[in-house]
Amino acid sequence: MVTVFHGNDIAESRSNLDKYLRSLNSELIFMDGKKISMPEIILVTGTRSLLSERKAVIIENFFRGAAKKEKNEILDYLFKKDLSSEIVFWENRKIEKARIQRLTGKVNLQKFEYPQILFKFLDSIGRMDPAWLLASFNTVLKEREAEIVFAMIIRQFRLMIIARTDNAYPPEIPLWQFAKFQKQAAAFSAAKLLFLYRRLLLIDYQVKTGQTPYTLRQLLDIFIATL
Repeated sequence: MVTVFHGNDIAESRSNLDKYLRSLNSELIFMDGKKISMPEIILVTGTRSLLSERKAVIIENFFRGAAKKEKNEILDYLFKKDLSSEIVFWENRKIEKARIQRLTGKVNLQKFEYPQILFKFLDSIGRMDPAWLLASFNTVLKEREAEIVFAMIIRQFRLMIIARTDNAYPPEIPLWQFAKFQKQAAAFSAAKLLFLYRRLLLIDYQVKTGQTPYTLRQLLDIFIATL
């Protein structure tokens, strides 16, 4: 059995990976999927563990970048050969549907995504009034911790600033999504986006250094109410 952990909710994905690995009670061998080679895979999976009766090989970020011949050969080897080692893939993003469909044999897919209400809230910044945003924000907090939502708000403003001030889109997002950020960013001037982004960074600094009597949730309530 090959197990694949992926999805945009990296914290939740990693937490579940850690729980799964602890349940295996095996020697753990981590490999960098971006640099992995066929000889390395054969060596690691073909040798017996000296520390435990069982061995788990965790390959991280194997599916990032364009599919290459050697990577396809590695997948064929891992999925089609009867291996004694437990094989686990962990990806710090959602794997494309086309690549998932190419996985053959027994595979346990574990996908962790942010709730859609979070993206609805983020995409509504600059489009909906503060009262609506506050209500949406509090609904999102029923699904995710304030720290996660805060990180996503910072990311949203960072990408809006890039979309508003730079024609070159970052490689971390597809072109169609960059166009969406450009449209959303048009609701603000470049100066206003920078001002709001600095306010978010100040909130981050105050919370981490204990220089505020307010909780992160309260500070975000104030921030959203003044948008």
